[in-house]
Amino acid sequence: MTEISHRVAIIGGLLFRKQADELDEKVAAVKKATRSVNAAIANFRDLQAFLGAFSEFLALVDEAIDLGKVL
Repeated sequence: MTEISHRVAIIGGLLFRKQADELDEKVAAVKKATRSVNAAIANFRDLQAFLGAFSEFLALVDEAIDLGKVL
């Protein structure tokens, strides 16, 4: 009975180690994906800033066109 318990304990340890390695791989993948998401958010903020600046530019162009129509 002791030998069976010992073997079950060894197999349990091996299974845990395998699962822990798989979990480590998943955690690493999540960290990598998190960096990608953070980069995408930064790019989105850059896009928002660009669109805001471009909208202001277009508003000035519209004002210039309107003024040109009046003259």
